[in-house]
Amino acid sequence: MKSHLRFHYTIDTVTNVPVLSELVDECDVVVHLAAAVGVRLIVESPVRTIETNVRGTEVVLQASVKKKKIVVLASTSEVYGKSNKVPFQEDDDILIGPSLKGRWSYACSKAIDEFLALAYWKERRLPVVIVRLFNTVGPGKRVGTGWCCRIFVTKR
Repeated sequence: MKSHLRFHYTIDTVTNVPVLSELVDECDVVVHLAAAVGVRLIVESPVRTIETNVRGTEVVLQASVKKKKIVVLASTSEVYGKSNKVPFQEDDDILIGPSLKGRWSYACSKAIDEFLALAYWKERRLPVVIVRLFNTVGPGKRVGTGWCCRIFVTKR
């Protein structure tokens, strides 16, 4: 994939506004995958989890709305919370555990990401697609030991 003529990647943080803005300018669609990862770190570092997820999404949406770029936002099945209803439905009520448990910082921050993306659509007409992923794993994800913050964009 790295050798494909239309593929480009930049290693940086999603909150680096100048770099992110330049990347958004060069793309047709923004696929926002940047987030805090690793159960242990999410439980032990809820502040970092919330800041990484919410601020990262805010920066992506702000840069994307300027150029009216479509944003595909990766959310999580954790947003379904403690629901026992199967199958899950996007318009079901959300039941989240107590705020004393750090584990819920991830679910809540990703729910805020969704609310923010939908608000950008409603108020600023930014085209957004939200995908709630289940159990993703792959290269670059340091399971249980680190953070994976990435944004992938398609080049023109």
